[in-house]
Formats: sequence, C-alpha cells, structure tokens
Amino acid sequence: MNGANCLDDLFAHQGTGFRCKMCGNCCELDVLMTEHDLKRIEARFPNQVAKTERIRRMGKIAGGRLYSPLFAGADSRVHCIFLEGNSCSVHEAKPLLCALYPFFPIPIDRVRKFTSGQPGLASVKSSDGTSYLISVDQDCKGVSMSAPPVDWVSIVRLWEQFEAESAEEIT
Repeated sequence: MNGANCLDDLFAHQGTGFRCKMCGNCCELDVLMTEHDLKRIEARFPNQVAKTERIRRMGKIAGGRLYSPLFAGADSRVHCIFLEGNSCSVHEAKPLLCALYPFFPIPIDRVRKFTSGQPGLASVKSSDGTSYLISVDQDCKGVSMSAPPVDWVSIVRLWEQFEAESAEEIT
C-alpha cells in the first residue's frame, strides 16, 4: 500500500460526505461520555435517568470524569446502553463523540510529517488558530463522496466542546 492510499483510509477529503444509515454498528464502539453529556440526556429524556445513573455507577473511567456507555445486552452483545434495535434512544441529545462520529479532528502539527504534500485532505482552522485535519472511520457505512457534505467547522467545534467538558472537574 502506498502512502497516499493509506492517508485516504485515515483522513477525510474536502468532498467527503456523510449520511447516517442507522445500522447501529457505531454503537458497539466505546465512545466516552462527559457528565455534561449525561445531563443533556437527562434533560431531554427524563425516562433515561435509570440508564444515566447506571453509567455513573458502573461506567466511570479517567478518574470519574469520563464514562463508558457500553454494557452487555440481553443478547450478550456489548453495545451502548442507549441502543434500541439499531436506533439510538437519545439521538436528539446524543453524546458529543457520537455527534462527531465518524469524524475526529487531529491537530495538523501532530500528523504533519505524514500528511505534508497530500492535496485535498479536509482541514479547518479553529477559532483559537489551531489547524486540524479530519480523520474518518472508513468502516462507517454512511461515509461517501456522494453523501451530503460535512460542515468541518461544526465538527471542530464539537471536538473542542468535548475536550473542554472532558477536562472539567465536575463537583
């Protein structure tokens, strides 16, 4: 595999699009949740409080500042506690990392030696001046050059919000 093909598998291009196929495959990935994510879910979906409390009790990681929503279901399959069938039961208030998926910003400075000279990679500069390339999970069935275009600025804003919330001490 040559370097350009490898980068095509790792990074989104300016024309990369996305349309969720509601397959539920991403709900088997261990995304991290913040306390703010849990509170947003509780505010929008009061019927999900038992699940958010279970996450607080059993899903703590990173000193209790972050949580994992993965649990074994009745079918012994490990998946997100909010997955019902192939649908997210909290879609309108889903965690920030779920809203980002299948895209994740990476500061260009961290990958410059691998990506310099590669034309067309999706990049964006944040309000603080940090330049990002956008990595993509090519295994996601919704990623396509023919799907609706992605707003890369919104992706970076969500990432920055997640970083701020995950670094925050909750009392």
